[in-house]
Amino acid sequence: MTTTVAVALARPRGSAIRYSACSGIQRWTGSVQADSVETAILDVVRRVREESETERLRFLVQAPPRSVLWALRDEIALLIPGAHLDRPRFTDEQLVRAAYEGLRVVPFTTAAGSAERQQF
Repeated sequence: MTTTVAVALARPRGSAIRYSACSGIQRWTGSVQADSVETAILDVVRRVREESETERLRFLVQAPPRSVLWALRDEIALLIPGAHLDRPRFTDEQLVRAAYEGLRVVPFTTAAGSAERQQF
C-alpha cells in the first residue's frame, strides 16, 4: 500500500526552513536547518520516512522543473527506501492545500496579570 504525503515549505529565514507534511491520516510539522530548498525537502522526506510505519510513501513536492531532485529521483529512492518523489497533480490539490495550511501561524494571546493581554 502506498500513502501519499504532501510537503509544504515556508520561505527560509536564514538557514531554518519550516515545513508541514500531511497524509490523509497524519501530519508532521517542524523546521530543518538547510542551505537550500532541495536539501530541506530531502530532510523532511527522511524524517517522515523514519516516523511512518507505511511501507511505501509517495511525496508530493513542489520543486522547480529543473530542480536536481527530479534528476536524482531514482537515486533518492535507493537512499531513502520506500520514498518516491512526485509532482502534485490536480487530484492532489486538497492534500497539498492541507499541507500549506499547516504552515499558517495561528495567533495566540497571553495574559500578564488580570488586565493586560498581548497578541502575537
